[in-house]
Amino acid sequence: MMKKIISLVLSVVMLLGVFLIPSFAATQRESENNNSIGRANQINLNNTVSGYISEYDNDFFKFTLNTAGKITFNIRINAKDYWDDGWFNLYNASGAEDCDGSTGLCSFDENFGYIKEEYVFMLQPGTYYAKLGLTTNKSDSFSYTIANTFESSNCNYFEPDDNLKNAHNIAIGKKITGQLDTVFEDSDRNYDRDYDYYVFKLDSTLKIKFSFNEYTNYYGYKNGDTECVIYRYKDSQRISDYLYEGNNTQTITLSAGTYYIEVSGDPRGESSYSIQTSVYVSKPTGLKCTARTTSAEKVAWNKVSGVTGYQVQCSDGGSNWAQSKVTSGNSAVFSGLVAGGKYKFRVRAYKDIEGTRYFSAWSPTLNSCAKPATVTLKGVSSPKHTQIKTTWAKAGGVVTGYQIVYSRNKAFTNIAARKNVTGKSTVTYTGKNFTKGRTYYIAVRAYTVFAGQVYYGKYSAIKAVKCK
Repeated sequence: MMKKIISLVLSVVMLLGVFLIPSFAATQRESENNNSIGRANQINLNNTVSGYISEYDNDFFKFTLNTAGKITFNIRINAKDYWDDGWFNLYNASGAEDCDGSTGLCSFDENFGYIKEEYVFMLQPGTYYAKLGLTTNKSDSFSYTIANTFESSNCNYFEPDDNLKNAHNIAIGKKITGQLDTVFEDSDRNYDRDYDYYVFKLDSTLKIKFSFNEYTNYYGYKNGDTECVIYRYKDSQRISDYLYEGNNTQTITLSAGTYYIEVSGDPRGESSYSIQTSVYVSKPTGLKCTARTTSAEKVAWNKVSGVTGYQVQCSDGGSNWAQSKVTSGNSAVFSGLVAGGKYKFRVRAYKDIEGTRYFSAWSPTLNSCAKPATVTLKGVSSPKHTQIKTTWAKAGGVVTGYQIVYSRNKAFTNIAARKNVTGKSTVTYTGKNFTKGRTYYIAVRAYTVFAGQVYYGKYSAIKAVKCK
């Protein structure tokens, strides 16, 4: 009986424990003897550590990054109203302290009785140490939590690259992603900038486009002091403007030689960035249709100096660029079109350098129609005085309407009237006010309207009628 009672009590205690004991599945605890780098507690990324800190105490924590990125620490200390001073510092594996110092845990909220601070660091792969410390005029112990979150900056280049000797070799056309890092100093506390260097070589004169973009926010804003600049390698002569957010693109003509790119920023405003380099190719101009039939169009444009060739595209009558051609000349013919069909054309130039093809921007779009189909004229008559009735067969393809032309001679050099009628299915029209007893010669042609331009097909055969 006693065993059953004990068993029942234990079951109740265990059940209550599920509900009453707080869960620390995502929270680590400090070891309380972590008062030096050598005794630092290992902490996990994207996790929270909790502990207690007392007068003139320092708690050290160790963490490791496998890739470059931003780590954010959110610190909360239940310090009550007699907190004096505190600090949060970061050290690298060599024991050097971050030059920003991160001192001053001072955002005390008197209404709620706690301190809350956030610190952001941009770091390369490696091992680091964080230190939380305080001084106080009380011997109390204060509870705290330190939550960290880590975001990779997806760099494709890493340190060391902070001088020309360690500059990364890059190829034009490849996107560079990197980051400016928290700077560590031993004791002099200099607020030096962080620098990243990249070097490239050109074998011939090229026009290069540079685009610089900064991505990471630091304390809610982008660091306006982060900048990118291009130098000539042999004499360190600056040959570009300073590129930064708001002024981030420049195109420069560079002669054959070696050049380097320098990215720098204040260590208190760290950021990740990207640099896109590409060979600049001028886009073609003067795109126009030089010939058209009911099933094909020939387009041409002005030549661009120094390019390898051109890519020309034709739409399918809708939004898809269904046909694409590559040519070394400055014209192209697109066939298989629908009579009177509405098409769009565009062209861009390209230059091949060492196996890479660099394109220009697309030219302005050309709107154009294939020639509408030829109409079959079925008959003309004069049903009443001064009237002429014309009948024709519906044209194939795309048609907006038809134009009937009346002439006083077979050569159509003495035009009496022209009349446009809309609708593809309209196949008859009766004109009025013609001269009694005069013979008229009539022809019909289809037309299509596209983007404000009228495109006419070929005239039908001619038929004559004497007006009543």
